[in-house]
Amino acid sequence: MLKYNRVSMVTAFNFMIPAFGTVLSALFLDEKILEWKNVAALGLVCMGIWLVTKEENPALAVPTRCAVKL
Repeated sequence: MLKYNRVSMVTAFNFMIPAFGTVLSALFLDEKILEWKNVAALGLVCMGIWLVTKEENPALAVPTRCAVKL
């Protein structure tokens, strides 16, 4: 996977582990997951993944200066 994708893209999906654990516990252990705190946590996880994996617009990027002059 790392050969074809950025490291930040691959590692961001580690944040999905709690979400999958919650869904699987609801399926196999009959736990209740439709509480407000679980929905809020899932929303925060999805927002974090979106922030990490979104593509930056090159037109909005701040140019960096090189500190060393050749």
